[in-house]
Amino acid sequence: MKKSSFNLILFLNRCHLIGKIMIKDKIFPFLRTLIAFWQIRSNVRHVYGPKLVNLGKTDVIVLCLVRNGETYIEAFIKHHFSLGAKHIVFLDNDSTDQTIEIARQYQNITILKTTLSFKALRHSTKIYLTRRYAKNSWSLYVDIDEFFDYPYADKINLTELIGYLNLHQYTAVKCQMLDMVPRKWARDSKVSFHRKDYPFYELDNISQKTPLTIGSIVSNEKIKYHNGGIRKTIFGLDKISLTKYSLIFFGKGARRSKVSNHKVQNARIADFSAVLFHYKFTGNFFECVKDAVRTENYHNNSFEYKAYYKYIIDKTILDFSDAQLQQLGDTNELIAKQFLVISQEYESFSKRCKLRDKL
Repeated sequence: MKKSSFNLILFLNRCHLIGKIMIKDKIFPFLRTLIAFWQIRSNVRHVYGPKLVNLGKTDVIVLCLVRNGETYIEAFIKHHFSLGAKHIVFLDNDSTDQTIEIARQYQNITILKTTLSFKALRHSTKIYLTRRYAKNSWSLYVDIDEFFDYPYADKINLTELIGYLNLHQYTAVKCQMLDMVPRKWARDSKVSFHRKDYPFYELDNISQKTPLTIGSIVSNEKIKYHNGGIRKTIFGLDKISLTKYSLIFFGKGARRSKVSNHKVQNARIADFSAVLFHYKFTGNFFECVKDAVRTENYHNNSFEYKAYYKYIIDKTILDFSDAQLQQLGDTNELIAKQFLVISQEYESFSKRCKLRDKL
């Protein structure tokens, strides 16, 4: 290691306490980010899989920060590989369950591990993974309980989708979270996770607004920013942000936000929206809530999870029937219901893919 690099690392490590102060007071954001980046780099170790991944122009790498994700991880891996993802990178945040053991049974998987505080560095880890594995490439950054999909995926494979984005020089796709629920949730349920057991969703309580986009080009004004949803209906959480920029090309100026998963910087945003099917209310939901309340690791000291805890602490059954539930047939139905938005150009593109499939 060069002496200058060693001195920089030494300086940043000595600045750990100063970094905490700057994080609290929001002073010198660039230096704060640099300190966090070096903290991550010096505290991440490789566990399994390729250390380097070569990506082509139409390849997608999936990036995921995970803690105790054994409930979802097998279904998560199979789903995103079935879409056409080339590789998946998991950064395990000190899991105590079988997350790593399950993931390492699959090929085209890389597993990293860190014991750093998720609360302090959750956004910095996103930047770290993107820079390390997806420079000048497409990456899908999703949580372990989020399953990505897009309009006409039954006709358009992922390689074709990225080809469309490249052709039009788009560098980000706006993704709308959709909470998928059972009709009733039982606290003591320990059944294995299967997506078919969570077939319902609600659209009635989703509010839409035009986002304030700074430094990015919006290609379709009809794609709005979503809030609320079934978490507003059941728990009264009306400020839940449901829109993320999960799929981006890290290059040409486009950047993931350093402070939020719901923002993007300097991007050319695509003319269609995609969906993140979100499976929060599974058998281990109450255990996740208790852990989030105890650690206060999530946004605003786990304010959202404290609301869940207050609501379900004296309940063994959570009935979602109070919501206007609809049963999902396929992703494409969300276009007609105006949850997802596509342009005429994207519609025409999907029809060309259909014709090619028939040849």
